[in-house]
Amino acid sequence: MNNNERINRLLQNGLPPSSIESEKCLLGSIMINPKVLDDIYWNYFSADAFFKMAHKTIFVLMLEAKEKNGTLKLRDFHKLLEEKKLLEAIGGSDALIDIVESNPSGAEAEVYASFVMDAYARRKAIQIAGDILLGAQQKDIDISTTLDEANEKIEELLYDDSDFSVFVDIFQKKKKEANK
Repeated sequence: MNNNERINRLLQNGLPPSSIESEKCLLGSIMINPKVLDDIYWNYFSADAFFKMAHKTIFVLMLEAKEKNGTLKLRDFHKLLEEKKLLEAIGGSDALIDIVESNPSGAEAEVYASFVMDAYARRKAIQIAGDILLGAQQKDIDISTTLDEANEKIEELLYDDSDFSVFVDIFQKKKKEANK
């Protein structure tokens, strides 16, 4: 299969990269051990990294609850979801229980976070590639402008986007440890 065929196949697939199970396990880790939230969020994690909107909503509310109460307890969090009328939007109590049970030990939060961030970076890379594709098709725009803009976005993703660059280091470290 040549590059054009692979690109067409990728574009037809239509599903952007995600790691839904890792998202659930990360949220479960936070529920079991709220210190995880401090460890990942304040250093380098972004709510935008979540692909599933319900998971993003849960994460943002976890931050809010932790900031407001100084801690994160499942009962209080459930109550907050009900007060904000978001419990059904995230899939109800069963979805919350499923998240907590997805990672019963609460371990390996950084690994799960790195998988979530990896998928997020891939979605951003696809977005950049799409911008290049659209810019290259517009004959009224100088191709060097399109390529310069793409280069800036790629450099931002690799070097300036602290969310991603820190996770590249963690992901590579964890990958090396797993291969030993």
